[in-house]
Amino acid sequence: DLSMRFDIAVSSAYADSAAVTVTVDGNAVMENVSYASLADGVTGCKKFALDMAAAQMSDEIVITISDGNTVLTQKSYTVRDYIKTLIEGNYDEKLQALAKAALNYGAGAQVYFDHHADTLANAGYETTETVAIPEINTDNMVSGEVSGIRFYGASLVYNSKIAVRFYFDVTGDISNYTFSMGNEPVLKDGLYYVEIDGINPQDYAKDIVLTVSDGENEMAVTYSPMYYLGRMYGKTENQSLKNLLVAMYQYHLAAVEYLTEEPEVTYRGEEIVVG
Repeated sequence: DLSMRFDIAVSSAYADSAAVTVTVDGNAVMENVSYASLADGVTGCKKFALDMAAAQMSDEIVITISDGNTVLTQKSYTVRDYIKTLIEGNYDEKLQALAKAALNYGAGAQVYFDHHADTLANAGYETTETVAIPEINTDNMVSGEVSGIRFYGASLVYNSKIAVRFYFDVTGDISNYTFSMGNEPVLKDGLYYVEIDGINPQDYAKDIVLTVSDGENEMAVTYSPMYYLGRMYGKTENQSLKNLLVAMYQYHLAAVEYLTEEPEVTYRGEEIVVG
């Protein structure tokens, strides 16, 4: 997941009464400290995690710890701040390459989605390196047929992890079809889609095989984020989308390279102590 985790140490005087409010881009979420889970490997700390989309790497995250109406402490941070510590610290080169690729991915998403594009995540760490996104043969994406349902297309959803949406044109009764994975089918603009979420960057090239059955016949659709990257890069004339697709591909390559050895990361960020 692309998420920001905070470990907060709270003294016993506030253990039952303190609350943590996390505000991002004007949206606030509050949680009582007593309800939070214990942080792994950090004695006496509670952990809080906030899922972030790639385009939010520069968004200011404000953490406010309060006791009733009294603010005990407040801290602001960004995903970019954390990633900078990896790039500028004494860390594994593959991790630093992954960190830089992440910032470029974030900046590409900011521009494409027009989200705070005046404060790009990769400012100072821009890359001029270009890579060719490989073309993927999509002739055999679909095998088999099922009456009353036809594969229409697929798209990506940019959450804290990438998700793939499979769209289907359905003329039969949707309740008569069984899908091998994903959420319950959702109707949107005349099409039904099934979403496969939680795809890590190192897995962008791994095929997802979604099968649809009516109990007698079966249709299989093979797809991956790389299908989308390769197809859209060759198809679109939108330069900001092209830049985003290249950044995603470079992020994927860096993740694959980094995970070949899995070097240990010990940096935990900043600790917030109350009381």
